[in-house]
Amino acid sequence: MRSKYSDIKKLLSAVVLVSFSMQGVVAAAPEALSAGTARPNTAAVLPPPTNFTNPSDLSIPFENVTLKEAHTGTNGKLIIHIQDAHSNYSGQMSLAKALDFFMKKYGITLVLTEGADRDVTLTDAKGITDQETWKIVAKRYLQDGLINGSEYLNLASTNPMKIRGVEYMDLYDKSLKTYSDLVDERKKIMVYLHQIHAVIDRLKAKLYPDTLLAYEKKKGSEANGESNFTETATELFNIADKAQVSLESFPEIGKLRQIQAKEKSLNFASVNAGLEKLLSGLRVAGNKEEADNYLAASKKIRNQQISQGHLLKDLVSTAKDLNIEVPAELADYAAYLNSFSDLQMDELLQEIDLAEDTIFK
Repeated sequence: MRSKYSDIKKLLSAVVLVSFSMQGVVAAAPEALSAGTARPNTAAVLPPPTNFTNPSDLSIPFENVTLKEAHTGTNGKLIIHIQDAHSNYSGQMSLAKALDFFMKKYGITLVLTEGADRDVTLTDAKGITDQETWKIVAKRYLQDGLINGSEYLNLASTNPMKIRGVEYMDLYDKSLKTYSDLVDERKKIMVYLHQIHAVIDRLKAKLYPDTLLAYEKKKGSEANGESNFTETATELFNIADKAQVSLESFPEIGKLRQIQAKEKSLNFASVNAGLEKLLSGLRVAGNKEEADNYLAASKKIRNQQISQGHLLKDLVSTAKDLNIEVPAELADYAAYLNSFSDLQMDELLQEIDLAEDTIFK
């Protein structure tokens, strides 16, 4: 099944990041889009250098964000889409630090945001007092949830930047009103949904075979963070195989199963030995900080293979720049991690839902 975003992805290169916090959304968009006022969400547009053809080559500040997806387009526009936690101090500070990194490394000046439809850059207001005072004031405003990460960066730094909103305000206002209307009914709705779930669970207990009940339990543990997506998908594939249900009509599922086959062929003891050898080489060459940063970032993104692949690519690139030998054991591991970037996650999730329907019949 094609996603409605498939054609857009072919055109635009995009990198989807998640800022470290408790989650939310910040969007980046092409410079051709119109302006905006900075409310919770924010984003950045990068005009790539002439040799910048693959968004996977973008350096990522993994101490502040994790890489969720990367798509290569054809029109020379690169969108950095950062998902953040609205009115969450740590999430917005991570957003500000990530934007600061991209601005200084790549010369980004345009940041696009939700909740507005015009230019809302705060630079003109900074003439009221000195920069050091603005740093103190901006931090307090951010802690109180009065500004977001991009606005904080605009006030607290000297980075040249433009903040623009990308909303159609009539639709935005309509959405806010709809949300407001639902707030008063939320308790009733939640009680009703709980009752529906309870009835469905009782029916499942009566009608589902043990294999499907075990799968439902694993899927629930994924939602609670007790297992990961690939473990749940593997459980579903095993059920399909035992029931002799073909999944060949699902191309993204096919890709994922190929990746899982690659994983089984890897010798992780050799991979770990190769990584330790590479990190030791960096330390001996006087780059202890690079090695320590890799280990710290790797722990944060432990079960996120796309991020791990990008992080390893940066590490290997640094080693090569320093003429440090890269162990051969890492080649297959890098290829395995990079293969996750080829997955179209939105389409894969749709295929998983359709596969469940097919198997549960």
